[in-house]
Amino acid sequence: MSTIKTQGIIIKRSNLGDADKILTVYTKDRGKLKAIAKGIRRINSKLAGELEPYSLVDFQFHEGKSLDTVTSAVTIEDASVLAKSCEDFTKAHYFGELIDKLTEEGEKNSDLFEILRLALFRLCKGDDNPFLLPFYELKVLDRLGYNPQVYYCVRCRRKLLNGENYFSYQDGGVVCGECAKYGLPQISVNTIKIFRLIIESDISLVDRLKVDSETLLELENVLDKYTTNILERETKSKKILKSL
Repeated sequence: MSTIKTQGIIIKRSNLGDADKILTVYTKDRGKLKAIAKGIRRINSKLAGELEPYSLVDFQFHEGKSLDTVTSAVTIEDASVLAKSCEDFTKAHYFGELIDKLTEEGEKNSDLFEILRLALFRLCKGDDNPFLLPFYELKVLDRLGYNPQVYYCVRCRRKLLNGENYFSYQDGGVVCGECAKYGLPQISVNTIKIFRLIIESDISLVDRLKVDSETLLELENVLDKYTTNILERETKSKKILKSL
């Protein structure tokens, strides 16, 4: 068995037996992996303080047949401050939950790792910009190939014009006025433009772009329904966020 050294972000923890935990870690070099942190629930555990949820950690794993084992962990970016805010912690949970549900183990995606790292770093620094969550949501979908079509009509494939356009969750994108039938919700030109900006930009867009409340609400609603359609159910963390 070999040794694995990589940076990773803990996106999920669950108890195993009386003293251990199973960690789900999204890593820079190997994508998602699961590992046992032995004895972490004991009071004298040396690893416990280094394995906080959503922290960026410098890991060393012993590779196993089914599960790896954590042999060393050093915190690089501590996310324990998130526990002080129910809203921030729930957002972080949603960030991790979305990736966990959309990825398989062992699929490397360094872009996705960096998006997760930067979004969590902003939360830890107290960033309360409401645009951060929809930006992250769409960026994750885009990096995993689930991005909605916002450049061409998903039915006739013609370039979208600045007129009446609609959104089809079943077809996975925007439908032009000529192809739309009854029952499809309309989507504004501004929201379509923001979809495109998110797909084409890095996370600095969160600071640079000022989104009015009406457009932000439409963006959130479209993404919420679109993501739920992909996952085939609403995530637990998203339900909690709506109730806060």
